[in-house]
Amino acid sequence: MRIKAVVHDAEEGSYWAEIPALPGLFAEGETLAEVEARLRAVVERHLADEDRLAALINVENGQVLEMAL
Repeated sequence: MRIKAVVHDAEEGSYWAEIPALPGLFAEGETLAEVEARLRAVVERHLADEDRLAALINVENGQVLEMAL
């Protein structure tokens, strides 16, 4: 899976990044490598939270299809 992030310069010389496809997920760091590592961790936690994801699914007239990406 590939996810695009938007990296911003912070006022104090560091960076912060957000993932437009996953609203509310962001990370900050002193270097771009640090921001990338933190973003990876945030996305992995977000996608691994199956209870939260299950609560978002409305399955009134459909089925849930689970896929590995």
